[in-house]
Amino acid sequence: FPFFWAILYGLPVGVTVHKLDTGIDTGEILYQKAYNFPDFRSVFQYYKKIYNDLASDFFEAIAVLDGKRDKQSVAVSASPSYFSLPNREDYEKLKSKKIRFI
Repeated sequence: FPFFWAILYGLPVGVTVHKLDTGIDTGEILYQKAYNFPDFRSVFQYYKKIYNDLASDFFEAIAVLDGKRDKQSVAVSASPSYFSLPNREDYEKLKSKKIRFI
């Protein structure tokens, strides 16, 4: 639930496509896109928009691998973080921000 946690903690929301290596999210970044959804009021709205764009994002990353376009990345100031599934308390915190899950 990366977008749930990003929304809950006010972290940047976006997509990163990178090469896989032996680490977690440590491979070379091929493509990044940041999102700003000030009017979205649910986690589902975020996921719906991002998944709608996902195929074109992958094609952009493949174009980088083919040498047909330059790498595109955005500066992200947040350090990598990993969370488990949200619990009831996490969901209540999200609701207090006037954001629904669905």
